[in-house]
Amino acid sequence: MIDYSSKSKEKRRLQKLLEDWMVRTGDPILECFQKRDEPEFVEAYVKKLEAEANARRKVEKPPKKAKVKKKS
Repeated sequence: MIDYSSKSKEKRRLQKLLEDWMVRTGDPILECFQKRDEPEFVEAYVKKLEAEANARRKVEKPPKKAKVKKKS
């Protein structure tokens, strides 16, 4: 394993910059980013997003066109 402890200060600085930007832009996954060290929360959040996406897919599907038989 590589030891990046010398870069921890820079990592925290960059994470803070990213979080500030997410706040300013109203990023919808801000809470997930803030709780990224809580695997249970992240998993529940991803499942919630997947369920919402699946529900939209069901609603947004256009109706199938009826096949018209040609007279010969």
